[in-house]
Amino acid sequence: MRKTNVAGVLLFFMMVMSIAQHILEINLLWISGSIAWLAAILIAKRIGRGQRIQASILLGSGVAMMIFALSRGGTISIEQAIGQNQPILAMLAAVSFLRLIDRPVTTESIPIGKSAFFKTLFGLNLLSAAINITALIVVCDRLARQSPFTRLHGLMLGRAFGLTVMYSPFIGGMALTLALLPEASLSRLAMFGIPYVLCGLIINAGLLYLADKKMIRQFMGYPLRFDSLVFPVVLVIIVLIIHRVLPDFSVLALIALCAPILTLVTVAYKETGARAISNAGQHIVNTLPTMAGELWLFLAAGVFAAGITSLASSFNDWTLFSSFDVWAACITFAFILLFGVIGIHPIVCVSFLAAVLVPQQPPQLLLAFVFIMGWAIGCMLSPFSGTNLIIQGRYGINNWSLTSGNLLYGSIMFVVGCGFLYLIDALLIYNKL
Repeated sequence: MRKTNVAGVLLFFMMVMSIAQHILEINLLWISGSIAWLAAILIAKRIGRGQRIQASILLGSGVAMMIFALSRGGTISIEQAIGQNQPILAMLAAVSFLRLIDRPVTTESIPIGKSAFFKTLFGLNLLSAAINITALIVVCDRLARQSPFTRLHGLMLGRAFGLTVMYSPFIGGMALTLALLPEASLSRLAMFGIPYVLCGLIINAGLLYLADKKMIRQFMGYPLRFDSLVFPVVLVIIVLIIHRVLPDFSVLALIALCAPILTLVTVAYKETGARAISNAGQHIVNTLPTMAGELWLFLAAGVFAAGITSLASSFNDWTLFSSFDVWAACITFAFILLFGVIGIHPIVCVSFLAAVLVPQQPPQLLLAFVFIMGWAIGCMLSPFSGTNLIIQGRYGINNWSLTSGNLLYGSIMFVVGCGFLYLIDALLIYNKL
């Protein structure tokens, strides 16, 4: 068995350990985190140059901060460094099983025109909410086969995908936010996140129309099928119902438990039990190792966050803001976006800010909304985000060109986002949330 196949098996066991930890109510972070690191080492060669640089910087900075904190009498948590983001990785591994169900048909007639443009725009956002970046690749590949894939295509689809984090628990940014700020709750974030997504999609369409009206009129879209959205919606409903009954069982763990089980049951129903098991086995050894980039990024970010926490413990009297109000929220949002422009991934900013701000006990909903907005827009502005790197690598669109093309979009979404933050703050003040 090749190293990549072994890594896939290890990632599967990491997912099982994460689920067992919640069911048995015992701490298995040491074990599951160590398994994740072992898998990451086995597939280290699969990550791209940009991701390797980011992971190295995060790891090096985290270790350096922990050493410096120790020299000042601070404390460090090896368990946090090893396993802090492991539950997120377990969820992402579990969600990847949805690919066994969603096998897009590519024989339909090609839709053309404004209607095709909007169906592709909104359809990609909905499909991405369930099968993550796989949806972006599937849709982009189809469009690239139909007509020349341009910078405007990259901007359109990248923005639509990035906004998905505002309401989907299956996206890394939302998963990280819920893990850091569980009191924010998925339902309350989605209450504001969905309207923000609608604003973003409309602004996206408006900017593209101003840039190239002809492209939209002649747009050759993706033939999205309604039935490809049914299973993801059912999964989300089941997860939310169970979480309502068992509030102590985290949303991430529920997704990690339900996604593979429901996938296997569905495949077994449509085909056979043997076929379901065979497909799952192939997925484990062949597909799970393809999450090498996400694996390294989240593991390295965990070390970085542990370093920030250790450093903060050695400066007990230092705080970023005297209190976290709406002004602080807007400044924090701007901070994430500005650092995205210079190439720093939102995961770095969120990890840093969480380590510094969460101990101050800010309004969790307010801070959580900053984090997911920062992730949604910051990934569009960062030339080294997974989204922009995929569009560059697969379709030849320069990643810095995507960053510059998103500056106006990012600026408008920042202003809109600040409006949402003022609304949330006002509702919290008057105890309406």
